Amino acid sequence: MNAIYRVLKPGGVFIVLTMCGEVRDKRIKASYDEPSGLVFVNGRATRYIGSAEAIGIELEAVGFVIESLTVHPRKNNHEQDDLVAYCRKP
Repeated sequence: MNAIYRVLKPGGVFIVLTMCGEVRDKRIKASYDEPSGLVFVNGRATRYIGSAEAIGIELEAVGFVIESLTVHPRKNNHEQDDLVAYCRKP
């Protein structure tokens, strides 16, 4: 996110669409490290799955102003919820 913030012009928009929340998918859960929020494949971190709150905190820490942050729960209890954040660089 630091690199995106650095190259985005003031007033520029950054839209985040990512998985968030509790890991429910058994395939992901098997390689998920809860303390770090990272999913590992063959010993390499391939994905971060954090809470909506943690992701919002990360965006603000970089310097983005969050104009909206919405969690879209999945109807299938075996899949991750989706987070959509609309952010602007001041």
